[in-house]
Amino acid sequence: MTEQTVRTRMLDKGKVPTDEEMLRNVGSAGETWTSLRAMLAERYPDLAPGIDYGGARYGWQVRYRKGGRLLVSLFPEQDGFTSLVELGRAEDAKAEAILDRLSPAMQRLLGGTAQLHDGRWLLIRWPEDGTVEDVRELIQLRRRPKRP
Repeated sequence: MTEQTVRTRMLDKGKVPTDEEMLRNVGSAGETWTSLRAMLAERYPDLAPGIDYGGARYGWQVRYRKGGRLLVSLFPEQDGFTSLVELGRAEDAKAEAILDRLSPAMQRLLGGTAQLHDGRWLLIRWPEDGTVEDVRELIQLRRRPKRP
């Protein structure tokens, strides 16, 4: 994560941002932000988004989790955002199996992200690193969505 990315995050711990403030902050990535959040609301209705402060380095985030297990975190930034998808070992192997369905940018990100003892932490920067479809595919590896 670059210093530039850190500076553009919503870092004021004393003020919880509203949905409208986060949408304004993501600026040109607003359509993607809205589309991703709508997909999460539709496909994972049992996961209420929680807004919490991730520390001085990460700032405010919207987290989707159930039972302590994180599905995805979204970090609003100036004119963009970063999503965090954690892939455990089993999920990482499944990601390799669907690699051809992912965008070239996401394929590069997966290939360039270090394998940790418990999997990979994918920090997907918008709009550079992938598409809503990529994130949908990766999230489905963690948890099956509600059937449409």
